[in-house]
Amino acid sequence: MARTGKQDDIQKFLRNILSAGSRKAQGIIDAGERVGYSARSINTAKAELGIDSFKRGVVWYWQDASVPEPVFIAEPKPAVISEPTPKDYIPVVVRAPEPTPTIDPARAEEIERLRLKALAAREGAAMIREIVKSDDPFAVLESASLRDTERMLLTVQNHVFELVSQNTEVLYEKYTGDSDILEARTRQVEVVSKATGKVKMRFELAKNPDGTQVYDSEHKPQTVQVPITETEHYTVPGKEQREGQRPIGQRQIRDISVETAKWEDWISRAKMKINALENPTAPPCSIKF
Repeated sequence: MARTGKQDDIQKFLRNILSAGSRKAQGIIDAGERVGYSARSINTAKAELGIDSFKRGVVWYWQDASVPEPVFIAEPKPAVISEPTPKDYIPVVVRAPEPTPTIDPARAEEIERLRLKALAAREGAAMIREIVKSDDPFAVLESASLRDTERMLLTVQNHVFELVSQNTEVLYEKYTGDSDILEARTRQVEVVSKATGKVKMRFELAKNPDGTQVYDSEHKPQTVQVPITETEHYTVPGKEQREGQRPIGQRQIRDISVETAKWEDWISRAKMKINALENPTAPPCSIKF
């Protein structure tokens, strides 16, 4: 078959595109179709030119056997020449001394004031917690501030309450008395038809006195008609005897009168001191410690 001018153009296209080495087959076909060559015509020209096909991995490549494959030679890396290091060589890193931070004197004074205030608050909290264990709580009260006195007063009041509660026993007596109750009862009620006014009936299997089934002459089980009844639940008031216990008094487990009297005196003096500190213009009260 005579060759056409279009086939010559396709062969020139293939030689030109493969002049730089192998190319992907699909890329060549896509490039040919973009310029108006069909895949079938490109493959025909490939066979006429004797272009080789080979596969790398899963991709097919075309290569013109008359064009050598380019060889890329990597440039050698420059050799790094390092001087030998003695075995006993120890690197010494010299660092510049860190600058001493400068603190504003006013800021330093404020920090010291806050530190002393926090320390005093901790000591005050410990004093308030230990007021009930102090050997001389009246001396502690005399030197306390208004806020500390209020907090110590609350602590002492709670201590007195716990002291009385832990040393008081409630006395009970047993008793027996009537108690109102509702007694539950049940009864059978017949179901009456609203239409006829008669008791509704149902059929049950007939039984002999010994519990066996009753059959007729044709050996069919006999039935008997019985009225329908329902169980009704209701309650009625009643009385029952019940036992219980009721408080009749209290008794002290141990004598705490001296201790409670001391703390009541302390509470009275603390209230007088709080009143005097809160109202400095009021007439002075006679507070003796």
